[in-house]
Amino acid sequence: ILATPYNLNSSWQVRHRIRAAREQDMAVFAYDYFPQSLSTTKKADSAGQPKKGLFGFGGPKKTNKVLAGAGTYAFLHRTQGWSGEAICLAYTLTDPAISSVLVSADQADQLQALAAVPERDMPPGLAAQIEMARVGTGQAA
Repeated sequence: ILATPYNLNSSWQVRHRIRAAREQDMAVFAYDYFPQSLSTTKKADSAGQPKKGLFGFGGPKKTNKVLAGAGTYAFLHRTQGWSGEAICLAYTLTDPAISSVLVSADQADQLQALAAVPERDMPPGLAAQIEMARVGTGQAA
């Protein structure tokens, strides 16, 4: 049995460890499917972006506003009918190497919403957005 954190931001080392476990017919339990670094819209929008300097100065120059939010995880909190946590759980469940996902919920309605995720289909194009965000933040392997 392998228990490992697995989420949208998982490094190539974690993904390789999961692949190796699958090749040895091990059960893989995932946890931490919704990392704190993506828990709010602001955090998700700036995930993987270079940090700014003291008082916000010295950071990269602003780019074209038309593409603002492209290549980031901002869509997690903007997808209609889905919460960011539900999207992250659905993404984790799509990996065939994952046997089970350990879910923790503070409230009954949150647990009920997460329990419904395996029965739902992810919105069209969402998997592509996830991969574009992974490439945009340098997490793709």
